Amino acid sequence: MVKLHCVDHITSQASLCGSHQKSSFFLWITSKVKLPCVDHIKSLASLYGSHQKSSFFLWITSKVKLPCVDHIKSQASLCGSHQKSSFLVWITSKVKLPCVDHIKSQASLCGSHQKSSFLVWITSKVKLPCVDHIKSQASLCGSHQKSSFLVWITSKVKLPCVDHIKSQASLCGSHQRSSFLVWITSKVKLPCVDHIKSLASLCGSHQSLQ
Repeated sequence: MVKLHCVDHITSQASLCGSHQKSSFFLWITSKVKLPCVDHIKSLASLYGSHQKSSFFLWITSKVKLPCVDHIKSQASLCGSHQKSSFLVWITSKVKLPCVDHIKSQASLCGSHQKSSFLVWITSKVKLPCVDHIKSQASLCGSHQKSSFLVWITSKVKLPCVDHIKSQASLCGSHQRSSFLVWITSKVKLPCVDHIKSLASLCGSHQSLQ
């Protein structure tokens, strides 16, 4: 995980937060970024009544040391897009939930085929409007490439460390959603890749593969 200046500062400001501010911040941050654990957290929260739901979020945020809401928002805005992604991954790593343990267990898989499995799993959590269309067009590649595009491509790519993959996969800002796929395709030289990229241009302009 990347060491973040803002994280150190935020940690040092932990005593500034009241319980209701921690809860408000958690609601705010989860509404801004999509991470695998967020939907699970919201699903669990929905099992509680109105008063219990509030307690649920207070309990979760009690596991994370957070400064006042306004202050932490201003600090988060100082981070670059990649840092914001890393920051949220860092926050969720402080919360003990089954889904977080699952993320960590998946991330610890370091064999080459296991990295591929992790990549397939993590990308399934990232919503890219153009992915389904690209996958549907993968059959235009050579015959040995007709299987699922993501499964096939990850088996051909030499992947960097899993932490970097996780950071890339966690980029959920609007114009950043295609960054991960751009990064993947830049690692592989295939006759079909140019065609896939051209098809991807059918996606929204800010999501097109460059």
